[in-house]
Amino acid sequence: SFTSNWQKNLFDTYKVSTTQMMMGVNLFSCLFTFVSLVQQNQLLPSVAFLFRHPVAMYNIILLSICSAIGQLFIFYTVGTFGPFIFSIIMSTRQLLSITLSCFMYDHTISQQGLAGVVIVFLAVFGQIYLKSRKTGEKQSTPKS
Repeated sequence: SFTSNWQKNLFDTYKVSTTQMMMGVNLFSCLFTFVSLVQQNQLLPSVAFLFRHPVAMYNIILLSICSAIGQLFIFYTVGTFGPFIFSIIMSTRQLLSITLSCFMYDHTISQQGLAGVVIVFLAVFGQIYLKSRKTGEKQSTPKS
């Protein structure tokens, strides 16, 4: 919730483009990953692993391309429709993912897990309902 609201603020305040936002986020992600690998003495072993297993590099590149395309959609959605709509989309995606996982792979959800899912979706859809009521009241109020 914080990230999408912060990104919306950056879009509105500084008029950054989707690609500028993506560049900034990915630059910091690379920097943090690099520092973490150096700090843990894992940079050289990681590079050596990629040379020993070139198919892993192919998978990393493919995953990176898919991730970049997904980021473009995310930043476009937040920039165009706002963080609230984005949270609705992501919550709905999570619900569908959980449901499909249960049916396709015979996964079960504990009662606590089910209660958590219900609470989250009641909160999200409650926000949608309240926001739509507020918008409806503004439209129906006569102007002086």
